Amino acid sequence: MLKTFDIFGAIEYTISHLEKHSIIRNVREASGRRCEALTKRCEVLCKYVIKTQYLLIRMKAKNILVLVFLAVANVAVSQTATPADAASAGKEFLKAIEEENAGALRSLIGSDFVLLSFDGQSVDGGTLLEAVGSGYVIIDSGNTYSNYTRHYQDTGIVTGIWNVKGSIEGQSFNNRLAYTLVVVKQGGAWKVVSVQLTPS
Repeated sequence: MLKTFDIFGAIEYTISHLEKHSIIRNVREASGRRCEALTKRCEVLCKYVIKTQYLLIRMKAKNILVLVFLAVANVAVSQTATPADAASAGKEFLKAIEEENAGALRSLIGSDFVLLSFDGQSVDGGTLLEAVGSGYVIIDSGNTYSNYTRHYQDTGIVTGIWNVKGSIEGQSFNNRLAYTLVVVKQGGAWKVVSVQLTPS
């Protein structure tokens, strides 16, 4: 049976032997490398988490901006889509043409819309929307006067004079036009269904 000091001596001898053969040093170096690798992995993970949080915040901000834009757009559309009477619908219709606003026009014209232009051409609603939206018709300026509206229950006849300057497919015009708009109530909303423009 070994004495106590002999056991400690054996341990010291074993450690010195292991150090001499670089075993303990190799274990320490390996542990150090593992710690460095673990530290680097932690750094990468932290950067990834921070970047992910940043992207999520940006996405939320963009979504909020989109929702605000849609809310404002809906308010604008609802304001132009619900004229109080035939006179307001006629005024908004001419304003939408002057501003080349195809979206507002779409909400103001009826499904059976037809326009008889000052050059004698008959234009349906789809063609008018395409012409205004694509820049085929460009209005430089326009103003109306002598406006008068007659109401017949769910129908209104809107008349007046429209001084308008612009171009159609690159051909300039500057006209004083007498206009007649037929406005009817469809589905609870006032819609322009017929327009006649006559040089005056």
